[in-house]
Amino acid sequence: MLHHDGITSPREIPPELRRVLIKYGELTQITYDSFYGDPKDTTTFGLNKYPPKALFEEVLLDPNSPLKAYTAVKYFYAESGLPPLRVDFITGRKMNRYWQGYAAVSEPDAKGKRDVVFAWRGTIAGSEWSMDVQSAMCNYEDGREIGVAEGFSTMYMVSQKRTSPQAQVKSLMEKLWKEYGNEIGSLTVCGHSLGGALAHICAFDLGDRELNKRPDGTFVPITAYTFCSPRVGDKDFKEACEARDVKVLRTVNRRDIVPKVPGLSKDELQGRYVGNNDGADGGSFKLLDGFDIQDPKKGLKEAQQKMAERLRGRAMAFGTKMYQNVEKNKTDKYEEVGTELMFDTEEFPDTFKKGGNLVGAAGRAHNLEVLLHMIDPQRDHALCNKSEDALVEEFKIPPAWYGIPLKGMRISDKGKWERAYRPFTEADAEPEPIDDEHIKRKEAAMPAFKFPDMSDALTKLPFGFRRKELASKK
Repeated sequence: MLHHDGITSPREIPPELRRVLIKYGELTQITYDSFYGDPKDTTTFGLNKYPPKALFEEVLLDPNSPLKAYTAVKYFYAESGLPPLRVDFITGRKMNRYWQGYAAVSEPDAKGKRDVVFAWRGTIAGSEWSMDVQSAMCNYEDGREIGVAEGFSTMYMVSQKRTSPQAQVKSLMEKLWKEYGNEIGSLTVCGHSLGGALAHICAFDLGDRELNKRPDGTFVPITAYTFCSPRVGDKDFKEACEARDVKVLRTVNRRDIVPKVPGLSKDELQGRYVGNNDGADGGSFKLLDGFDIQDPKKGLKEAQQKMAERLRGRAMAFGTKMYQNVEKNKTDKYEEVGTELMFDTEEFPDTFKKGGNLVGAAGRAHNLEVLLHMIDPQRDHALCNKSEDALVEEFKIPPAWYGIPLKGMRISDKGKWERAYRPFTEADAEPEPIDDEHIKRKEAAMPAFKFPDMSDALTKLPFGFRRKELASKK
């Protein structure tokens, strides 16, 4: 793995490491650029816009991109949602199995070796938010004292409909070893946000089940490059990754709160989000870019209340639960895996906006393209505004400008409008073998689901008779 200890500034990054981070960051960005994420389009939401063979041709805008050496060979699908209903609270749909990422294989390098990459998408669907906030720790599997976040591990390892991502990864590796054999020289896992958490678990899974074992008995190195990833597991998970020689480099933005949850503590807030490095501002710190707090204990409560105000309606319960879990669950046992490479948007005052409302500040701090620009300031500034309003006004780049022209429609040879590509569905892929025993071991390690007490919330509904009825029972 490339040397990266002690690097805190873009000026200090060795050119080779910068190239590698940008490469896997862009491979991760493809998971967003190719995803149908418009909840109004109920026929395509949750699918990929292109078939695997066309993925890199259609998404990559630069005709000279080195990523065109890769070919997508498989799409991954995952289930999400709070059991037992598993409803997507953004679309209102009960379908909760969405396209979650892909695997790709590179052309042979000068030594005849290929890189196999697993890229995982971050949170978009409403049901995926519900997985993010399931931060209670559970065993990796029944009988194994390796603690992992319930939501992330469930999403990777459990499936009620078809196969889990874990089973999909296993079947793919079995096929790739047969097809390429000792040509496979590396397994690289990457992901952003929720995708970063899935990348951590996927990298561990590859080593844990020895899916990186060559036909000649030697092992292929496993490396994970994650961007703005939350924590995933406890000390035992960290040590298990190290024992299987899984290398992890976590790249984060200092103003982003996601890499410090679950298990957010006052000391970490003060250390990571301090207004200035020497703490001379009287103990204040920044929970998010542009959001100052003076009293940590009081401030966390205020932050929770303000977040709830911006997440009214169906999203409110999920938005506040993350902060409630800081107190209710044993989240202080979470530990970070691998090495962290930290950047800070406030070191780029001529590039990125500051302040604004909490949601906008959080989006900038957590955005992948913003992080990639800090890694390589020579990247095109316009990319930072693909899905955010991150750039200062002087650049005159419209916010959230990226989109497929005409939403993927084109005029056919017969003069009629049609989709350029029919959205690729899981039904188009080969059926997967189901690993029932593995799923049972994971499900046995999960805590039993309990419906939350909603009586307080129901009393606030705008239906007078129902409000009075519930209040009278107290």
